[in-house]
Amino acid sequence: MTIADLLKAANTHYPDGGILQHWDPETNQPVEKSKGDTLAFFVVRELYENHDPFACDEEQLAVAIGLIGGAIGDLLAVHRGLLEGLRKRIDTRGLPPRER
Repeated sequence: MTIADLLKAANTHYPDGGILQHWDPETNQPVEKSKGDTLAFFVVRELYENHDPFACDEEQLAVAIGLIGGAIGDLLAVHRGLLEGLRKRIDTRGLPPRER
């Protein structure tokens, strides 16, 4: 499986096909000066940097799944931290007045 094939698989369910917008098929590398969806760029970089072209397709997919699963865990931890910060703020200050 080529890195392009792996990225195409990852892109299948990504909103707006964002992953492939950060991949240059001409150079077969990430678009370094990418702008916009930084999460899609992160996915491209993570899969590209860990791609083993000599591994079988199943192993490549399993490694990619593990990498993205780890990132999901990290993002969930960030989400929990932000929720905790909001709860603490509301507990100490209350809700801000609503603007009309």
